[in-house]
Formats: sequence, C-alpha cells, structure tokens
Amino acid sequence: MRRGVRDTTLAVVLASLAILASLGALLFLNDLRAVAADEHYGPLGGTLGGLQAREDGPRDGRLALEGGYVAQQERGGGSGGGHSCVFEEWTYIPGGWRYRCYTWVLGPYLYSIEGLETSFGIRWRTVVYIEGYGYGMPSTGYCPELPPRWNSLGKMEVASTVSWETSGLRGDQRDRIRFGVTYVLERYYIAVGPNVGGRCVWRIYPVEIWGVERLFSPEQYRADRVPYHATGPVRGDRSVYFAPWRDFFASFRQPDHVVASTPVTFSMTTSAGPVSWTLPVGFYRAGVPGRPPPYVRIRDVSGRTSPWYWWWFRDNDPTYYELILYSYSS
Repeated sequence: MRRGVRDTTLAVVLASLAILASLGALLFLNDLRAVAADEHYGPLGGTLGGLQAREDGPRDGRLALEGGYVAQQERGGGSGGGHSCVFEEWTYIPGGWRYRCYTWVLGPYLYSIEGLETSFGIRWRTVVYIEGYGYGMPSTGYCPELPPRWNSLGKMEVASTVSWETSGLRGDQRDRIRFGVTYVLERYYIAVGPNVGGRCVWRIYPVEIWGVERLFSPEQYRADRVPYHATGPVRGDRSVYFAPWRDFFASFRQPDHVVASTPVTFSMTTSAGPVSWTLPVGFYRAGVPGRPPPYVRIRDVSGRTSPWYWWWFRDNDPTYYELILYSYSS
C-alpha cells in the first residue's frame, strides 16, 4: 500500500513538473522577443530624418469598409500611394503613451491566365504574419521619446477586421497584393523596484488588417509546366483556400521566410520637432490553424464546357499564399 502511495505521489510530482516546464517554455518564447528588442542585439533598423508630409492610410481605426471600394479610396487606399505611416491619435497607456498610424504592406502575388479572372480575398479574423520592431534599455525613470535604433521582433500575428476581395485579374499575368495595416507605436517604462531603476521599452507592431487590394502594376507571367502536385484539369468557378499547417508546433519549426518586404517610412512630431525613419517590413509565410485562411476566387470566363486548366500552390506550400494556374491553350 505504501509503495502505491509513493508511486501516485511521484506521478503527481512529474505531471506538475511537466506543466511548469510548458509554462516556462511559453515564457521563454516571450522573453526571446524582449531580448530581440534589447540594445545589445540586432543591427540599426533606421535613422531619423525629415517628416513625411502626408498619411497614406485611413484615419478611422474601425475601418469596416462598408461602402466598398469607393470607401476604401476615401480612406487613402488608392493604388498610387506610397508606403508611409504618420503616427497620430495619441493616447495614454500605463507608464507611457501610444500612437497609431495606417499604411500598406506588400504581400504575395496573385496569378491569372487567359480565360480566367482571379481575386485575392480575406475574411473577418483571417490571420497573417507581418514584421514588428522594438527596443529596450535600462533607465532610472526617464525615457526619451524615441530609441536610438530599432531592432526587428520578427513575425507578429495580426488579424483582419474585414471581409474583402481585390478587383479581378485576367490574362497571363501576375500582380502583387498589398494589405492595409494599422501600426501602433508604444513607449512605456517598467519599474523594477525602489532604488533599482527599471527599463524603457519601445515597440512598433501591427494590430489589424483593414483592407486588401492589388498593386495595379501587373506583369506578364506564364508557368512553363504543370507540376506533379497540380490539381486538374478542371473547369468552372471555384474558391481555393490556403489551408494553414495543421500541426500546432509547425509555426515554431518552419523558418521565418519573408514572402515580400516593404520599406515603410514611419514619422511623427516630437517635442524636438518632426522626425521620420524607414524600416523594412516583412510579410511572412505562415498559417494559423483554427482561423479562416486567405483564398483566391477563380471565375471561369472562357465559356468552355470541358476541363481545361490546372492550379497548384507555389512550391506545393499553401503558406506562401500564392496560387499558380496553367492551361495548354491559353
């Protein structure tokens, strides 16, 4: 009987240790991001310069896009805008302040062929990964308005607040997709204890996707063959979803591959005057199980009555968010 009690006690202790180890692993992953923002790690992310004159994005943080494409244009979503982000809408947060700004971040390509019209779409709560930046340094209580440099925090999860599709693309072409993104700039002070000091922390990170559109600069493209993993031949309309990795731990194992990078000029007005800095913002290959993935809607405008086209994911990997098409006769 006594041995059975010892075995039960040992099992409980081992289970508790396993739970503590799991919690420690999660805390360790969070600490990695904090370390990435430390002044001892990473290259200089950007330099201070002149203030950008305009804001390339909406001023409404809710951004339902209820009015369709016209409303998107009115909020600064036109295809001809640059990639700037002017921090405004200042608010207090515990120990510091927060600013918001709106910009565009380049994403994957949208492909089409003769006889088809394709659109790239997202749904409410669709999640993608976009790059964030940060910095941290010891302090006795005073934090400068901006850090001396920015260090990449890598890919950060950001969800869509809208359901939206781009305009259609036709012909043997491809066009870049870009996402409307709200960014937040935070500065706050973390006190460690009396007579010990604390830490100043700055972060620039994406908080929502408020739109998606084509870049409207298509280029000629035609696949040279049909790979073994292609689906087809098929005909007619369909929607193809970029199903994410179903393995929960795959997001930790897969490399942080950047599908596209966008130089974004962030700017704000400080107590010393206007400043700006340019950072390369990466759009990452990734997928989130349990969240609605992006998709490509295919419309067959060829009028054909027999199967005639093929489709497949780039590199046989849906997390690139690129769907390639082919037809022998297109």
